[in-house]
Amino acid sequence: MPRTPTAPAHLGHAAATGEETSLEQTVGSWTDEGNSIYKVHLDPGGKSCTVTTVRRNGEVRTTEALLKFDDKTNRVFWGYGYFLVAQGPTPQEIRWRVNSGAARDFVWKRLPRKGVVEATASSAAPRAEPAKSEVAPKAASLAPWASQG
Repeated sequence: MPRTPTAPAHLGHAAATGEETSLEQTVGSWTDEGNSIYKVHLDPGGKSCTVTTVRRNGEVRTTEALLKFDDKTNRVFWGYGYFLVAQGPTPQEIRWRVNSGAARDFVWKRLPRKGVVEATASSAAPRAEPAKSEVAPKAASLAPWASQG
């Protein structure tokens, strides 16, 4: 009986069937509705990704192994609070669906390479205080590491 090829565990069920998610789908640069920039790099060993976040106010935070593939569920998780929903090997938009609790889902949109440089430069540039309508939603709704409350 011929053997069906299996994908490495860190690639997820996606590599074999195209139905699930993989860490490779997250690699690249993204933005969210609050205009934060997320730069995602696959870690050595391929079982997690490090994320550098650049907030609109210029604050930069790098979190090692923030995104992890779970072999039991065949899902990519952001911390413990969110899991990845994406279509195709190189999606232009991914949704982080809340795993449990009262938080809401959020969406990342892929940035073109040129847009990453421009967006990062404009994020870090000093700015006047934003108008109330420009103020981003609470970080807790966008980032699982932010404190709730």
